[in-house]
Amino acid sequence: RDKDSITLGYNLAHISSAYREAHPGIQSSEQVYELAYRALILPCLTLTPDVQYVHNPSGRSDIGDALIVYLRSEVLL
Repeated sequence: RDKDSITLGYNLAHISSAYREAHPGIQSSEQVYELAYRALILPCLTLTPDVQYVHNPSGRSDIGDALIVYLRSEVLL
């Protein structure tokens, strides 16, 4: 499967102290971990299942972490 690819990603978004002071309960950051696999199914079709885990969504401590799972497709016409 030479034309397939796997992606591992990490994103860290810092939230400013000024914003946190104006909005009590906001954490200092949001973190996202991502794993995706892009599979060439046909010369004109790829499928990419993707999983993301979001720690402290929007920096909010009053909501739980989020797990996002989706499937993206690309069709070449």
